[in-house]
Amino acid sequence: MPKFALIVLGLLLSLLAKGQYRPQHSLYLLNNYLITPALTGIESYGDLKAGYRSQWTGLKGAPITYYLSYHMPLQNSSLRTYKPNPTKRSGKVRESVEVMQSNTQLKRHHGVGGSVMADRHGSFQRTEVNASYAYHLPLTRQITASLGASLGLIQYGLDYNKIILANPNDPFLANGLERQYQTSLNLGFWLYSSKFYFGGSAAQLLKEDVLYVDAENGNVRNAGAANFFVTGGYRFKTDLMWDFIPSILVKRLEDSPVTFDAAIKTIYNRRVWAGGVYRNNEAIVVFAGGAINSNLDFTYSFDYGFSRSQLDRYSSGSHEVVLSVRLFYHHKVLCPDQLW
Repeated sequence: MPKFALIVLGLLLSLLAKGQYRPQHSLYLLNNYLITPALTGIESYGDLKAGYRSQWTGLKGAPITYYLSYHMPLQNSSLRTYKPNPTKRSGKVRESVEVMQSNTQLKRHHGVGGSVMADRHGSFQRTEVNASYAYHLPLTRQITASLGASLGLIQYGLDYNKIILANPNDPFLANGLERQYQTSLNLGFWLYSSKFYFGGSAAQLLKEDVLYVDAENGNVRNAGAANFFVTGGYRFKTDLMWDFIPSILVKRLEDSPVTFDAAIKTIYNRRVWAGGVYRNNEAIVVFAGGAINSNLDFTYSFDYGFSRSQLDRYSSGSHEVVLSVRLFYHHKVLCPDQLW
């Protein structure tokens, strides 16, 4: 791809994404698999999720992202040995879940998965395909550690037909779609139980030059640079039917300052949930969702941007939805076993 075209791509990308190398996700709490491959096969069922995000709605050419992810354990049997306790009353959803978790023993296991994600910013396109693997090793009766890796391919594209130029006869720009490819290697770890999780990852470790110009300071940056994430959360239970889960996500994008998301999620009776996310110096997110049945749930979020960007001032916010489907699910409770 010609260097001049890379600079043009960068100008568009920096204006629309404010230096954002990877697609933004406000509902990562519902799918931490997008952050680290160590979650591959973490549940006892096949975890299928579809997501759609419209950023800065109302602005022409604003980013649109959609993805499909799936991961599952390799074993056909349950990841837990489960012996029901017939003396325990299980009339309520929460009680049935507590009985199941208290009478089970985690097993070591492997997981496999994959994802497809497409991101569109005006004339700029980014498509990523990944395949992942993870190994889960119980450390105690309730605590498990996992290591995971994913390998994939990223395609960056620039559609010249969507660019309005002062000189349409510029010899450096041809008609059609210009593409560049990058191999993607991601590594991650995860430590988890029924009460907490802690993990992190490093993404895009196979660096390749995909240059762009930062509109804020004019510096030339690399969209193919490595990304680093650390996250953790803890579940507080009450004597009633409520769970409260505060969490934090710290992000370090190479050549950029450290940023973080602080979130709180509230769950009632394992059936409905709501919460919010504070993204430092950028946005406040509110979200809500619920279980339609034991195999299907849906969540919606809205971002209100408060940065100094003109994009936040003239857009009507950002919207995101995630649809979750649990396949080959034997326990039939209304909430994931590990990630709530």
